[in-house]
Amino acid sequence: MKKNLLQFNIALTVALFALLAVSSCKKETTPTTSNNNTNTTQPEYFLQGNFDGAPVMLQGTPEAFTTSLDYVDNHDNHDGDDDDDDDNTALVTGTRWTTTDGGTAVRTHGSIEVRKVVIRVFIAPYPTSQEHFDMLAPRTFSFVDGNNQDGGYVTFRDNAGVLWTSNGDQTGSTITITSRGEYVGTSTKFAGTFTAKMYDGNGNSKLLRNVSFSGLAGL
Repeated sequence: MKKNLLQFNIALTVALFALLAVSSCKKETTPTTSNNNTNTTQPEYFLQGNFDGAPVMLQGTPEAFTTSLDYVDNHDNHDGDDDDDDDNTALVTGTRWTTTDGGTAVRTHGSIEVRKVVIRVFIAPYPTSQEHFDMLAPRTFSFVDGNNQDGGYVTFRDNAGVLWTSNGDQTGSTITITSRGEYVGTSTKFAGTFTAKMYDGNGNSKLLRNVSFSGLAGL
């Protein structure tokens, strides 16, 4: 009887060691983070693409902005016409990535704007924040090269400090808003894609292509 009990205890001990060995092997084969634990998670707010053949990335919390309404009083024209005229204004909402270079000097590294011409008729007011929100509706639209047209406008500062803008011929270029956040507070998240020809003001042009972005637009 004692012999059988001893054999049972030995068998139980062997089984426990085998179970521990299997458990240890499983722990050793658990995969770990690759690329030297580099965090490859996409930032929440960013602009990334390719500028003149080189990859670019702007990230961090962007600044949401809008323009204030600037009514044009057509009654002050000098043609002697006292008829009531509609007043035009350009609404702008968008996002920009900036840094402060010491003191109060602000440097803009990139921006994305949506512009819309509004014909103002003095009737029941329409909330400006609602208009800005409506301008961010997901859709595809063209760029503009002036302040008083509907469409998109983009700026980008290269590594040499040169500021490039989409103010120029944009034949064939479009910008797409793919998503929009909630109508809450003073800003909302929006995201999209675009490819645009960029100009430096001296007649030079470079392509900013395959851009994707996520930013905060003002309301």
